[in-house]
Amino acid sequence: MNENARGSNTPTQRAVRVALLLVLSAAAAYADNLPALIPYRRGTVWGFCDAKKNIVIPCAFEGVGVFSGQGLAYFISEGKIGLMDRSGTKITKRLYDHVLGFKDGFAQVILGGKSGIIDPTGVEILPVAFDAAFPAGEGLLGAVRGGKCGYFDKTGRAVTRIEFDRAREFHEGRAAVAQNGKEGFIDPTGGIAIPLRFEKVHDFHEGKAVVTFGGKAGWIDKNGEWAVPAEYDFISDFNGGFAIVGRGGRYGMIDAAGKAIIPLRFLGVGELSEGMAAVNLNGKYGLYDKDGREVVPPLYDQVHAPKNGLILIRLNGRAGLIDTSGKTVVRPAYDNFSPTEDGYCVASRYGRAGVIRLSGETVIPFDYDEIDEIGEGLFRVRSDGLFGIRDSRNREIHPVASIHIAPYHDGIARVHSIVEGRPRAGYLDAKGNPVTPCIFSNALDFHDGLGGVWRDDLFLGYVDAKGNQYWEE
Repeated sequence: MNENARGSNTPTQRAVRVALLLVLSAAAAYADNLPALIPYRRGTVWGFCDAKKNIVIPCAFEGVGVFSGQGLAYFISEGKIGLMDRSGTKITKRLYDHVLGFKDGFAQVILGGKSGIIDPTGVEILPVAFDAAFPAGEGLLGAVRGGKCGYFDKTGRAVTRIEFDRAREFHEGRAAVAQNGKEGFIDPTGGIAIPLRFEKVHDFHEGKAVVTFGGKAGWIDKNGEWAVPAEYDFISDFNGGFAIVGRGGRYGMIDAAGKAIIPLRFLGVGELSEGMAAVNLNGKYGLYDKDGREVVPPLYDQVHAPKNGLILIRLNGRAGLIDTSGKTVVRPAYDNFSPTEDGYCVASRYGRAGVIRLSGETVIPFDYDEIDEIGEGLFRVRSDGLFGIRDSRNREIHPVASIHIAPYHDGIARVHSIVEGRPRAGYLDAKGNPVTPCIFSNALDFHDGLGGVWRDDLFLGYVDAKGNQYWEE
């Protein structure tokens, strides 16, 4: 969760802040996919109600947000932000311009351009006196003052001096720091774990970190010992025990011991996906597996990484599909091609879009300007600038009559149509039934079982998946 509140306090700005509070809040406890406490507006003030619209926390705030997993919710008062618990008790001792999301039990707060850190009880662990502050992991907090960085523990005690030029979060028990043009790592006690002797260091992944030394890249372990000597022009982070390396304009792949799995003879090598990596040999693409075997010879103009056992390829300007053995699944006969998660493919041919099965059978005819998958097993179709929805059996869920349809969230899609000459927004369920008609001037995607709606510049409040409105004038 993340919120911005500023000193200015016009109705439009308040409405935007109220909407952001919902969108950026973390998930809460649910009953019928709704938060147990729902933001509720009464006139110009906000509080919380239950699913039956019984007021639980009185409407006394300029804005509120959904309760988070921490059991806390934002509120706005006099244009600034505070936090309350589920009883409605204000837990922050003062209000802030910004309250950023909790991470590892800490949240950054900003007031008057200065930053501090609070815990879930609202106590300022670091006072609002720093240029920046952040939860650093391992129970530590990072802070910046006067262009220098340092670390503090969860009681606010300094574990390093504020002396580093740069400081990052902990990864696998090490945090990267920089000073006087050299970089290294500290441990959670604040001690130097790996001396600052490198030109550049990356965060640790799978027990190793990429470092640059003497203009070349290699890997070190958590003790600072070389796992792979600095002898490459390029080296990636580990991914499943493998990394891409480059030298002299050629690329390959090595394992954790530094052994070459894919030889350094390609113009490019992609990340592993489903145990395979795309390779570029003089402009033609193929696939190698993680054992270094050529699975698909470099014959194609383009090869994508495997997904669910299928590989998107392009040959002579046409797109198709092969499987991981190199067998053709859908011959390359399309302008563009995108497999879906449930066995369909959105394709285009001669400038027209449709949907086919992997067998090649047409499901939605190639009659549209554009088609894309929008969730719930449904497809958004566009024709002559208007949008509709069809299912995988080519049944019309919503006619091609709307100026915009957003992807489904929480089983609900936001839809915009022209009503009496003006753009209006509403919501549809997965069967195409209106949750609300298009009567609002704007709307937010559903999150946490709720969608926010406007009437002109006024943020009205929230509706649920049954169309219930959580406000009263």
